[in-house]
Amino acid sequence: EMDDFHMIVAESFHPFKDSSNLEPAIKNAAAMAEAAERWSDASLPDNVDNDETKAKLQQLKSATSDFSELVKAGNPQEIGNSLTELHDLFHELQEDWYGAAGDHEEHH
Repeated sequence: EMDDFHMIVAESFHPFKDSSNLEPAIKNAAAMAEAAERWSDASLPDNVDNDETKAKLQQLKSATSDFSELVKAGNPQEIGNSLTELHDLFHELQEDWYGAAGDHEEHH
């Protein structure tokens, strides 16, 4: 579930980050919300089966759901800010998943 979500986030965030292109994010907003929901409902590996991770997943779920509403309004500034927050939150979860940040290469 995390990898599914990661793919969608990467497809959405990088065009925005690299060239301020929000189209992919807008197109993927609903899929992102669905992926976050599936992820938050999935059973968690032991190392992240804790309240903190669950809270972050709930946060991600509501953030993606807000995001899919936000894209309908079409304000690029707000969409960009929200997308950046989502991306940061995802990276926090990813670090929790894989342990300390030093354990995996940043792939930017």
